[in-house]
Amino acid sequence: MGLPKLYHIWVIKKPAGVCVIDAEVSEFDSGNISDGNLVGGLFSSYFSFSQKMFHEDISIFRTDSYQVSFHVEENYFIAILTDRKFPKIILRRIVSKFNEIVTKIHPEIMEEDFDGDLATYDEITEMIEEISELRGIKMAKYIRDKKKKAEKLEKIRELQDEIEKL
Repeated sequence: MGLPKLYHIWVIKKPAGVCVIDAEVSEFDSGNISDGNLVGGLFSSYFSFSQKMFHEDISIFRTDSYQVSFHVEENYFIAILTDRKFPKIILRRIVSKFNEIVTKIHPEIMEEDFDGDLATYDEITEMIEEISELRGIKMAKYIRDKKKKAEKLEKIRELQDEIEKL
């Protein structure tokens, strides 16, 4: 078992349920989730049900191994598929940075009217996918460095044990 993964990010316009950003971050091995509009429609129906039934937005959908976290903005919501044990603090940082980037590049996402042109959001999808590749490289380096530090600590402990025996 490895580190918890982030698999997919969707940005879905409210209330239409149109998926404007559909970015695969890591390969997901359980089925085909490539149809962003199918996902957008499904998640929009969850939101509609939750609002009508409980007068609240849904914040998370969980299975035994995975979760989809929902982050609601005024005219859109972000859905992020992760392993169930993905750290919440990292998820919050990702959402915060993501919102900052999206609203700088495409401030019209905040507007209520949507012209239906999904191509304008392609650059954000490509950027997310590029960042995820770099993130994987950085994560591998981080793991290697951490392993080296752990090995050094183990050697130091062994030396301390030897010294105490003397």
